[in-house]
Amino acid sequence: MALLGLILALAVSNVLMVRSMMEQFHDIGATVNVSGKLRMLSQKTAFEAMSLPFAGDAGRRIVLEVMKEFDQASGALLNGGVVYGIRIQPLSDVLIPHLIQLNEEWDVIKTNIQPVLDGAVSIATDAAGMAAWHDGLRRDAGQVLRTSASLLDHIVASAESEQKRTLDHMYLLLLFDVIVLIAAYAWMRSQVVTPLRELAAGCHELASGNCQVRLLHASNDEIGEVVDAFNHSADRIGALVSSLTSKQRHLARAEAMFSGIADNTVAGVYIFQDGMFQYANAVLAGMLGYEPADLTGSRSVVADIFSLAKDRTAGIPNKADDDDARSLRYECMLRRRDGSGIEAELLLIRMELDGRRAIMGVVRDMTDRNRQLMTQRLAFLAYQSSSEAMVITDENGLVRDVNPAFTKITGYERDEALGKNMGFLGSGKHDAEFYRSMWSAIREKGRWKGEIWNRRKNGDEYAQRLVIDTAFHDDGSVICHIGVFSDITKRKESEQLLWRQANYDDLTGLANRHLFMHHLRSEIVRAHRKAHSLALIFLDLDLFKQVNDSYGHEVGDDLLQQVARRLQRCVRETDLVARLGGDEFTIVLGELGERLIVDRICTNLQECLAEPFPLLGGNTAKLSASVGVALYPVHGEDADELLRHADMAMYKAKELGPGHYAYYEAQAESPPIFPAD
Repeated sequence: MALLGLILALAVSNVLMVRSMMEQFHDIGATVNVSGKLRMLSQKTAFEAMSLPFAGDAGRRIVLEVMKEFDQASGALLNGGVVYGIRIQPLSDVLIPHLIQLNEEWDVIKTNIQPVLDGAVSIATDAAGMAAWHDGLRRDAGQVLRTSASLLDHIVASAESEQKRTLDHMYLLLLFDVIVLIAAYAWMRSQVVTPLRELAAGCHELASGNCQVRLLHASNDEIGEVVDAFNHSADRIGALVSSLTSKQRHLARAEAMFSGIADNTVAGVYIFQDGMFQYANAVLAGMLGYEPADLTGSRSVVADIFSLAKDRTAGIPNKADDDDARSLRYECMLRRRDGSGIEAELLLIRMELDGRRAIMGVVRDMTDRNRQLMTQRLAFLAYQSSSEAMVITDENGLVRDVNPAFTKITGYERDEALGKNMGFLGSGKHDAEFYRSMWSAIREKGRWKGEIWNRRKNGDEYAQRLVIDTAFHDDGSVICHIGVFSDITKRKESEQLLWRQANYDDLTGLANRHLFMHHLRSEIVRAHRKAHSLALIFLDLDLFKQVNDSYGHEVGDDLLQQVARRLQRCVRETDLVARLGGDEFTIVLGELGERLIVDRICTNLQECLAEPFPLLGGNTAKLSASVGVALYPVHGEDADELLRHADMAMYKAKELGPGHYAYYEAQAESPPIFPAD
């Protein structure tokens, strides 16, 4: 019984000591918990106080509640008591100076915050004052954080020292138990020593920061209660640490996401709350000509920026306040700091900031894009409205698009032309070499221009002035060919008419003096180059004046036309017959081999003209001609000289009587130019 009594006494002593130790551990855990709360509350106070100038009554209530919690926790550590549902023992005398220092530094923060809370001081509109106040608040909060961390370290160190002393006492008791109660060794080992060791190890793990440690004990005795208390404390501490870690992780993630959006180099980003920008990134500031700091905290800046919008509230995101609209996208004009305007696209997204509604805006400068779109619209309008036909082909000449003028000129509708090679318009007037030369120029220079004959859908041929340009990719490959052409058929006809009027006699259709002289000079150059001879015949009608005077100019004109037709029948195809004026005609005979050719032609001329001419009105007339001949190079080496000598020879023929021809008289003094018969 004595042994049992001793065992019971020892057991009671052990239980009481263990119970005391666990209660002490529980108190230490609670003290550590509250001390950690002080760190968190000091930083939360500073964080919430930063936004006091703009937070309103809700923000002030938050700050006051946090400050009240700090004071309660600090008082519990100083005097003991219940806080957060946990009974706290007063700190030891060794730790009291650290707590007093913490309270003094905490009073400094409250002193700085209280005037703002009371509304006695307002720094919301003073940027410099606000910055100084924020800096001071951060500095004081940092000092409180360091002091609270130091207090926690001393509390933990004191707890470890107390734990060590308690364990030392327990080990002495256990040693005594082993000596005295050797018979109860097995029971004591299984029921007391091992659980206590596990509990001690768990306490060490918990004290070292392992909040996942848990102890297992199946009995419901005092040790079981201690284990349950330990596990409960570990659960509370673990939940608190997990909550703080999770919040920090989410906060870091949110900050990283926002930084990624705000730090982009393409779009402007702002946060709008309380009628002003709370944040604006550098892109938005550069877009509007401001510094980022100049955009925030000013309602007047916001009003000025959106002053060009047709709806003055368009850019001030009240439009996104509709509960059914989480976001809104639209375009409006924004005013830059220098007064110029930009066309901007805004995407507004509703969000919560500090428990209050706010708007995040994303802004893109659309000025250049809209200008490009306008240029494209104008280019398309010009393309559709141009009086010149435009056709776009691929690099192989297959039609990709045509404008309405193309249809108007060619007769082919757009759908009929798409996919066809441009050769479908060909008239057949140009040979393969023409087209090879054209495409060679396009490939080498990217451009060709000139005149070309094509055929309309109805089969009519037409002339067009065509310019082909090439558009290239950056790598030099062909994007497309652009052809622009106009119908110049009427112009060509007018040019042809003007040319004919300038070179042919209106009455007879023969070459006029201008074309005659040009042809004569060309024949002289050719004869000189080939060492040939040529003859110039000057012909004047005999008795024409009498017919013209007797029957009138109409009859005379008709007679001249008949003479012209007979003269053309009497010469070779290569010879030129011209009318110089009145009843004077000339004939150029090129590449002569012998004089007999000239004589034969002159004889044929006389015979043709000797046949009676039917006159208008039923009468007839007989004509003859006086013909003068000058030979190149014997009678002259240039056109004017030959013409003059042929004229002189014609007058010599007149002296011989109607119907004669004569050579320039200088021929008798010159060596013969033809081979002897």
